[in-house]
Amino acid sequence: SQPDIFMKKTLIPYTMLLGLLASTGLTGCLDKGLDDLPAFEDAKIINVFTEYRFKDATAQNTDGSPKVNIVSLPVARTFKLRENTPGAATDSVLLEVSIPQASGAFTAAEREKVSASQLVVYGNISTAADIMPLSGAPKLGTPGDFSSPRQYQVTAADGKNSRVWTIKVTKIIK
Repeated sequence: SQPDIFMKKTLIPYTMLLGLLASTGLTGCLDKGLDDLPAFEDAKIINVFTEYRFKDATAQNTDGSPKVNIVSLPVARTFKLRENTPGAATDSVLLEVSIPQASGAFTAAEREKVSASQLVVYGNISTAADIMPLSGAPKLGTPGDFSSPRQYQVTAADGKNSRVWTIKVTKIIK
């Protein structure tokens, strides 16, 4: 039949190509005598951002669930590295978070609800590093309570270097 002929004509070349690739060896560059790249040693928080998320009472998604709006909150950041701050127990990121004026779905009433206890904090860390919340700190990128200092452990890509960072909201500016 017509479909069988089509399948044979297209399937046979792909099967031959796959066999050719397998016979020549699907090996990576590491098998070719290249030096391993060094693993990154930095365990830093490089940048931090904040936002506020809320359910929009006037809009719904196509599945009927409430639409969630996101308001970016401008932030002034101060980084304090413990080696440059005598007596510091951890590296720190101090945040002054500004709340923008009400606009659209972000009404004056919704604006009044914004506080350090319901922020979304996220950011950038060193290349290929890993970050883990400590002592009940919220996972970065999810809504959480930042009304008190929160600690995170950043582990470098090399798996050896690790630093504890404290993220603290020092001021909410409305």
